[in-house]
Amino acid sequence: MYILVVEDDASARMALIRLLEGLGHRTCFAASGERALQHMRIEKPDLVLLDMVLEGSTMSGWDVAREKLLDPDIRAIPCVIVTGLAPDDVRDRANVVASALSGTMLIVPKPVNIDVLRRIIDMVGEGKGPGRDGEPT
Repeated sequence: MYILVVEDDASARMALIRLLEGLGHRTCFAASGERALQHMRIEKPDLVLLDMVLEGSTMSGWDVAREKLLDPDIRAIPCVIVTGLAPDDVRDRANVVASALSGTMLIVPKPVNIDVLRRIIDMVGEGKGPGRDGEPT
């Protein structure tokens, strides 16, 4: 699977990339929201792991999620929120964004549990996670 990691913190980004590549996946990364959208539009990854707080970027992860869902060319790319923010706050806001835009987002808290992440990747690979057809699952 080809996975885009959107993470501004270099050490967290590299740890996640090493983990994913150790599981046999190809990766690319973006440290800003603008670059994340550019990667999605050009490279069409199979999955996006998206941090919500992107320091130094004019876009937050929420902005990226909203723009992704509004763009018919990339809206169906599965997106998993990977964040250190409080789970309830993230869940509530993700539900509002996804519901308003008819999208689906999964949430994985930091530090990332490798077993949870592996199961999500497997579900997406089997077509059981957030779908690539743009419809909620």
